Amino acid sequence: MENKDKSKDRIFEKILEESLKLESGYELWDSLINKAVDKIREGRSADIIGKELKLSASESKIIFDLSISRLRSESKFTNYEKIWLDGYSSRYSTPESVAMYRSERLKGNRIIDIGSGAGIQSIFFARNSKVAGIEIDKVRYLLSLLNSKAYDWEMPSFINNDFHKENIDVLHPSIIFSDPLRAETEAERNIRSLLPNPYEIIELYEHLTKEFVFDLPPQMKRSKINIENFESEYISINGSLNRFTVYIGKLKRKNFSAVLLPKMITVESDVQDKINHSIKIPHKYIYSVDPAVIYAGLEGNVSNNLSLPFLYRDKRRVILTSDEKKEEFPGETYCIIGESSEDHLVNSLNSLGAGKIFPRYNPSEEYYNFKTSIESKLSGKELYYLFNYDGQILICKKT
Repeated sequence: MENKDKSKDRIFEKILEESLKLESGYELWDSLINKAVDKIREGRSADIIGKELKLSASESKIIFDLSISRLRSESKFTNYEKIWLDGYSSRYSTPESVAMYRSERLKGNRIIDIGSGAGIQSIFFARNSKVAGIEIDKVRYLLSLLNSKAYDWEMPSFINNDFHKENIDVLHPSIIFSDPLRAETEAERNIRSLLPNPYEIIELYEHLTKEFVFDLPPQMKRSKINIENFESEYISINGSLNRFTVYIGKLKRKNFSAVLLPKMITVESDVQDKINHSIKIPHKYIYSVDPAVIYAGLEGNVSNNLSLPFLYRDKRRVILTSDEKKEEFPGETYCIIGESSEDHLVNSLNSLGAGKIFPRYNPSEEYYNFKTSIESKLSGKELYYLFNYDGQILICKKT
């Protein structure tokens, strides 16, 4: 099995090197990847695609994997059809909106990206800073060079080496950044299991700079990080938690922060406030706090600063309420249209002309079975969001 993996890696490297060496090579393989993307959309399998594109078995598997990665990247990159990613990179690479935000936040620096992977974050850093990315894996290093071709600004310098063996001192970094590799499965995220280890990076290079930035697993708790005086920043994209970033040294702005993209709403504070006011009856509007704010522990700050009383909390959500519409709220806002028990929910929804629902709670049966079962009995066209408050279903419209 190991020999097969090594053989596939050599073929993968050959394809990438051909694409870098000659423009004709790049055009050939890039075109094959996009043709495979189209065929995957049509429902064809890897074997069939390989035969139709006249590829060897090994080439077919590699092109199929690159094509799947492009499809996965469609929502992450505006020019996804030019991006080259392996399977791991397609799952964990920094989305364009996050990369752009970080590039602006850290602009005007000399940045070393340790473990730069397929190069996406380094490429965006280079819009506003001088950047060098160091990557030990040959395939991902080659992918980073190919990804440089997808953008029209000045590119980083990429180095294929073990960062322990690279003389980083001569690069004179003002910031060292790292988005370490993480285990695909781990019961509880541990900073010491990341590669490279952030603690080791700090120990090795704190003589060069005091400014470090680490991208950590989003579900990791701040309390698990054994670093003094840092900012923990949680980033969400369209309401889904996406990144957890630690800023050390002068890069720290506040102890706790949350950034909501693409709206660029920021919530930050040196203290996590307790919620001052709670009520037991929902008002006209209910407010679902963004997960980045919840992970940052700043829901109390939002509740108090916007005068939004606390209504309830479940495993995933913090719900606030008010009779006033708060345009600047960091999360999603809903207007309550009606209420119902779960037993009478179908009748209540039909009376409101409902056709689709999105439950914002865990129903008594499996989520998608519940959703499908209810929708099959609806005859209207309207979309409603459902919240369960103390056994009553709140039927809401998103505002």
